[in-house]
Amino acid sequence: MFFLNKPCLKLLLFLAFLSNYVYGKTLLGDNPHFLLYSKEKDLWSQQALNYRNQIIKENKIEHPKNELEWMSSNFTCRMCMMFDSEFIRQGTDEYLIDSLLAEGEKEFGGYDSIVLWHAYPRLGIDERNQFDMYCQMPGGLEGLRKVVEKCHKKNVAVFINYNPWDIGTRRENKNDYQALAGIVYEIKADGVFLDTLSAADKDLRNELDKVWPGIALVSEGHLDFPQLNFCSGSWAQWLDEPQEPGILKLKCVQPTHIQYQIRRWDIDRSDEIATAFFNASGMLIWENVFGTYNPWNITDRQSWKKANQILHYFNFEFTQHFDPYYPSAQKDLYITHWSTEGRDIFILRNEGKIIKDQHLFDIEHRPDLLYFNAWTGEEFKPRNSVSTTEIYGSVDKICCIAIIHKSRLDDELYDFLKSMKFAETKVDTRNFCKSTVYADKVKTTKRLDIKDKPEGMVFVPGANFTMKIEHIRGECGCYPDNDKSFEGFNFGLPFGAVYPDIIHKNIKHKIGPMKIKQFFIDETEVTNAQYKKFIDSTGYKPKYLENFLLHWPNGKMPDEIADYPVIFINIDDARAYAQWAGKRLATEEEWQLAAQGLDGRKWPWGNEFDYGKCNTTGRLMPAKSYPNGKSIYGCYNMSGNVWEWTESCRDDGHTRFTMIRGGSYFDAKGSIWYVKGGPQPCNSHAKFIRIWPALDRCSTVGFRCVVDAK
Repeated sequence: MFFLNKPCLKLLLFLAFLSNYVYGKTLLGDNPHFLLYSKEKDLWSQQALNYRNQIIKENKIEHPKNELEWMSSNFTCRMCMMFDSEFIRQGTDEYLIDSLLAEGEKEFGGYDSIVLWHAYPRLGIDERNQFDMYCQMPGGLEGLRKVVEKCHKKNVAVFINYNPWDIGTRRENKNDYQALAGIVYEIKADGVFLDTLSAADKDLRNELDKVWPGIALVSEGHLDFPQLNFCSGSWAQWLDEPQEPGILKLKCVQPTHIQYQIRRWDIDRSDEIATAFFNASGMLIWENVFGTYNPWNITDRQSWKKANQILHYFNFEFTQHFDPYYPSAQKDLYITHWSTEGRDIFILRNEGKIIKDQHLFDIEHRPDLLYFNAWTGEEFKPRNSVSTTEIYGSVDKICCIAIIHKSRLDDELYDFLKSMKFAETKVDTRNFCKSTVYADKVKTTKRLDIKDKPEGMVFVPGANFTMKIEHIRGECGCYPDNDKSFEGFNFGLPFGAVYPDIIHKNIKHKIGPMKIKQFFIDETEVTNAQYKKFIDSTGYKPKYLENFLLHWPNGKMPDEIADYPVIFINIDDARAYAQWAGKRLATEEEWQLAAQGLDGRKWPWGNEFDYGKCNTTGRLMPAKSYPNGKSIYGCYNMSGNVWEWTESCRDDGHTRFTMIRGGSYFDAKGSIWYVKGGPQPCNSHAKFIRIWPALDRCSTVGFRCVVDAK
């Protein structure tokens, strides 16, 4: 750099800068998300500095308030589906936050924060809104506050989620921002994740500031620069990744801003890890993707564990003097450099073949320095010449070299280096997902002679039946059929798919032909009067009473709803009734055969939709309404009125779900992200993710039963 002191060369460089520099372009490139690599480091650095200063000036970007600086070291964020078996013991009110955090420490080096994800993809099945989905978790908001308190004791921050598109469900008596701030206050949350948004507005920021200072906002989308004054973090997803490693623009402009790398459907996360580490930025650990389990492999977990520990130990350096694209001695090796007095940290990213004991880079020779491979925790000796120190080493994908002045050595440094020497294992003993090809086995009932048709039931002859299903793919996935070409239907998206276009397109299942034995099925959904007889006869009382028969004031059935379908019962409540009645729930294939017959009709009454043959009123109707819409075998309301439970329960070890059929009277409007409601065709189903009994009891879900016949 000595030549820059010569006036003539300084002038030439300045003129070159003026002639080439166009706002955001020239050596920096025109990528919307990254500053691009250039071999002309000195000129590139000057352009980058001018670019940063101009962006800050034009957009009036301020340094984050002190109370929000905690976000600058919030490197590892865990996306936590609140229905996941790692968070809640299935079917109970027990939170498992202690074991979840311990797992994070063991596998990833610890979480800095978790996102308590709530409503999507369940929103739209009934009228409940996103805030209800928090309030009705076990223990209500007080129960969630205890979860947050446990996180805080482990120095883990907690985000809640905001779905701005939720406009078609029950409305609060306050605006969304006030409702959101209220939940933040009640559970003592630290921040809010802004689903689908690339910006926050002043009203939201002001509303949260009324609660207390320091509540962080994190957007899902990439921010425009002015938003750096509102959002302390953002997701680095769907970015235009350059061919050569780039420098994140938002991180360059605001060093304390955290961008969380995330490619939710990738199996190999090594590129995500490399980009996050190279930029000293963050990572979103997301394995349960809205009900589809896509686990991190063991190699990636161990890599991020190392990166995570380095990012935390040298966190102060990673917000200070930033020197991108430090000169490298290897063709495909890229280096970023951070420094404070007595500490120089170099992050190395290898885009070529594995480097073994090769010359990596040089530094100016200085006395009293010690050299460490922070990735392995080992001290090493460099090779010195008269004025230059040559750094040699090995790099697989990423590495970190720390050069420390003797005056900065302490026990904490050596403890950190010791922690980096953990043994890597090749045997992955972590629990991955179980198959969901087959539903839980169903026990048959006592078989009744076809001549002894029970009252209120209709006969469905046995048949060789092929169940064909077609529905919007969505993000929560489905289950695969037995045809190998449909294996990917175990997942919300085929891995490697272009996102998000594919999620709004249809998928098709074809299961069969299969032999279905003859059976009787209820001609209507089970009514309140019928369920009352069961209650009166057995005294049935579920372990968890929350929302059980919520439409019965004080547990008493109003006479005027006797002939309406019973609602606010979960699948276990439905099974209890069926067992008492000597019946069971229908399997999916039985339900579809009863609704559709063998001619493949789309609707129970035929192939054309008819508003007069199903419930499109937006309110619940009696069980025997719309007789003109009966199925070929005589079943009422198999499209619309209420969704119906089926015996199709599956559990992949993380998500329990059941397929529900028929649609309901309720159809949330205003967003493509809702579960599609209203009357549904015979050949459609919806994946109902089970959370816990209170939330699984809905105003729009009932059931009907079957009895096996002979």
